[in-house]
Amino acid sequence: MGQIIQFTGLSGAGKTTLSAALLTWGQQHNISIKLVDGDVYRQTLCKDLGFSKADRLENIARLGAYAASIAAEYDFVIIAIIRMKKGGIS
Repeated sequence: MGQIIQFTGLSGAGKTTLSAALLTWGQQHNISIKLVDGDVYRQTLCKDLGFSKADRLENIARLGAYAASIAAEYDFVIIAIIRMKKGGIS
């Protein structure tokens, strides 16, 4: 089973940039990496969800389940998502 790495941070903090650099590095070193971008994920697999507390919690649950379901196919799954709120979801 592959390892799951999650980058969280504010918008524009460099999560996707860092993830893309790791993806390129992995390709150069024959390491399989799946990048799960939170923005793309929300527009596809979670497009039915809004931004209420319940929907944000459901989004996180789905994201974790998705990453776990594909982890066996890759050496690493990298998740890049916006940090919901300081101290957790409220």
